[in-house]
Amino acid sequence: MNDKKGIFSFLSNWSDKEGSAPESNDSNQPGPRSATKVADKDTDKAAVVITDEIERFAIEKAQELLRLAQFQGTVSPRYKKGYTLCMEISDAGDDLGRIIGKNGSCLQALQILIKFFIIRKFELSLRIVVDAGDYKNRHQSQMKRMALKAADDVITSGNDIKLEPMNAVDRRTIHVLFENHNDIVTQSEGEGNERHIVLMKRDDSK
Repeated sequence: MNDKKGIFSFLSNWSDKEGSAPESNDSNQPGPRSATKVADKDTDKAAVVITDEIERFAIEKAQELLRLAQFQGTVSPRYKKGYTLCMEISDAGDDLGRIIGKNGSCLQALQILIKFFIIRKFELSLRIVVDAGDYKNRHQSQMKRMALKAADDVITSGNDIKLEPMNAVDRRTIHVLFENHNDIVTQSEGEGNERHIVLMKRDDSK
């Protein structure tokens, strides 16, 4: 099967099949519930947010998206905790790189789609994580190494350094990495796809 499709190329067909997105809520229509822990009145214990039904539904949708994209791969649960549901794609073979996408873009698309499907069916907003080939950990490690090397250059030269544009999750990772750093402070700048982090030397370190 040589005409492999990207996640986005069949998105319009999937939308036609599954139906259109819900209209924006007005003041008389409540939006999806946030996935927060609900206290049981009798036991005073936190109720389960992500049920087995929701988990099965998410896995089925992810598997169907892979099938529609003509990708190999088996979707399985990794963990569910609080409002986070993490799934893993294995046995992807030669399709692994296409499933991940440039800078993880296809994994991110899968996450967004599955989150939307869950909101529409269960009226529940969850944090969805989809990984393949341990990309998430490898990406995080590489990104942190890059940022730490740039920080060394800032400390040595005293000049600010702009990192490459990142998505919100990656920017938060970098902010957290340096939040207690003795010599470096971080600041987000730019808009949209060009939003990036600037590494600067602390005033008392200059």
